[in-house]
Amino acid sequence: YYILEMMAYEMYNVITDYSFRVRPLTVRYVNSGPGDFDETRFAFLIEDDSDVAKRNDLKKYTTDRLGPASLDPVTASDMALFQYMIGNVDWSPLIGPDPEECCHNVKLIAPRPLGADDLVVPVPYDFDSAGLVDAPYAAPPEALPIRSVTQRLFRGYCVHNGTLDGARQLFLQRESSILALIAAEDRLTSGSKKGADRYLEDFFDVLKNPGDFDKYVREKCRR
Repeated sequence: YYILEMMAYEMYNVITDYSFRVRPLTVRYVNSGPGDFDETRFAFLIEDDSDVAKRNDLKKYTTDRLGPASLDPVTASDMALFQYMIGNVDWSPLIGPDPEECCHNVKLIAPRPLGADDLVVPVPYDFDSAGLVDAPYAAPPEALPIRSVTQRLFRGYCVHNGTLDGARQLFLQRESSILALIAAEDRLTSGSKKGADRYLEDFFDVLKNPGDFDKYVREKCRR
């Protein structure tokens, strides 16, 4: 599931440059004390948020909380639909567990200084609770109407519904590129590849059916 989590970042790279780049590693751990321990494991590095901002001619933005209308509607819709694609509900671009610091599993970048008409761009991270990853320890919050992380639930905001159709078309245009990432990842077992393909294909089936898109995405927005 570490490999699938890394691939979630790569999938979002296909959608937008407002995303964290990653780099896979093979890490060797050797016990420097008593006892024999020498093991090699998969890991990955995540780009620093300052570098994400710099790549996009923006700066890191910090605040204690944010309203949905302050988010850039295009990137907010892209992010919300991406989170729905991978089956992730463990995120918030508006408030975090610390009341003095936003956000939860989302970094913010924006023009600096922030003008009256400027909007904030959300950049998501930490996807180990996503249904695509399906980590054995992951579980959805009890307050949500889902019983498994593999159940999708759209958590975008209704104020951004005007840009949802554009996000839908973007994801449909990039479908083959996203699925190609799975096919090309030799570190995944054949069973993991098939499971990830099925999970993503279910998402694209929703996007290809206007009625299902309205029912499962647009009408599920948060007010």
